[in-house]
Amino acid sequence: MVLSLALSWIPTILRGIQSLQGNIFIPSARYAFPSMIPTALALCAGWLAWAQIAERRFNLPGWVKVVAFFAFFLLLDIAAVISIRLFYA
Repeated sequence: MVLSLALSWIPTILRGIQSLQGNIFIPSARYAFPSMIPTALALCAGWLAWAQIAERRFNLPGWVKVVAFFAFFLLLDIAAVISIRLFYA
């Protein structure tokens, strides 16, 4: 999984660096498409690990981490909608 992430993200990042130097914009996100699933799995595994550490350390019931996960993403979605509305206003 690490190899697939590296083989996909490194060229994507290097390709996008060229557009930072001038006025030419080179869309580079489409080159990262093959690594979206391994990246999402790595992120979710990391969030799960932090949630399990917090659950053990603070002696929380299991449903708290599920509610916290959904609340975080609900707030993130609200922030995204507000950001889009402000951009197009």
